[in-house]
Amino acid sequence: MFGFFLTFVASVRILTTVLVVSPIVTEGYAHHHKPECFHKRSPVILIPGDLGNQLDAKLNKATSSRNGGLHKSSGYFNIWLNPWQVFLPGSQWADHMSLVYNNQTRKTTNYPGVDIRVPGFGDTSTLEIIDPHFLAPHRVQLRHHPWTEYYKDIVTHLEVDMFYYTNMKDFPDNPKLLYGEGDGTVNLRSLNVCSGWKGRQKQKVFIERLPKVEHLDMMHNTKIRKFIANYATSCSLYDIN
Repeated sequence: MFGFFLTFVASVRILTTVLVVSPIVTEGYAHHHKPECFHKRSPVILIPGDLGNQLDAKLNKATSSRNGGLHKSSGYFNIWLNPWQVFLPGSQWADHMSLVYNNQTRKTTNYPGVDIRVPGFGDTSTLEIIDPHFLAPHRVQLRHHPWTEYYKDIVTHLEVDMFYYTNMKDFPDNPKLLYGEGDGTVNLRSLNVCSGWKGRQKQKVFIERLPKVEHLDMMHNTKIRKFIANYATSCSLYDIN
C-alpha cells in the first residue's frame, strides 16, 4: 500500500493555471468603472496542481501529545507531502495540517503552535515535485517500520461491510458499475454544498452549472476563463455577458 501511495503521487497529473489579463481588458476597466472599484477588488489566487504543492511546518507547541511526537522544531521541515509524517504513529500530522475555524471572527488559523509556510511561493518547483523525499537515498527499508501493526490493531474495531458476487456465468458483463452525477471527479452532492451558503452570509455566492464540463478540463472552458478574467478586473461579480 505504501509503495502504491508513492507511485500515485509520482504519477499524478499536474495542472497549471495561468491567468493573463491583457492591456485591452485593463484599459477597458479603467474607462468603464469608477476609480473606487480599484480599492474594492480582492486578489484572485489560483492554486495549480493536483494534490496541491509542498508545505513546510515549524512547531512551537507548549507540550507534546499523549502519544509523544515532536512538539518543537528548530526550523521548518517538509510536512506535505511527507509520507513519513503521514503514516508515522504519534506524528500528529493530521493536527499539524488542520485549520482552526473561529465561528465568531469567521477566520481560520493554523493549529496552535504550528506555523505553515509555502516554500518557493511564485515558483512551480514545489508543485512539480510534491514529495521531495521520493526515492531519497537516505530512506531505510520499510520492513523496519510498524505499518502493518497499525492496520492489525484497528481491524477488530471497525465496522465491516462486504460485497461479493457469485453468479459467474454473467461475468464479466455483470455486475454493472453505475456512475452518479458529477464532474468526473467530485460528485454532485459535494458540488452542491456551496448552494447552502446562500442567504447565510452577506457576501454573494455565485453558482452556475455548466453541462458537460469535466473537472480536469475546466480551465479549457471559455466561459470559465472569461468569468475569472472578468472577476479579476471588475467590481461586480455578476458583470458577465
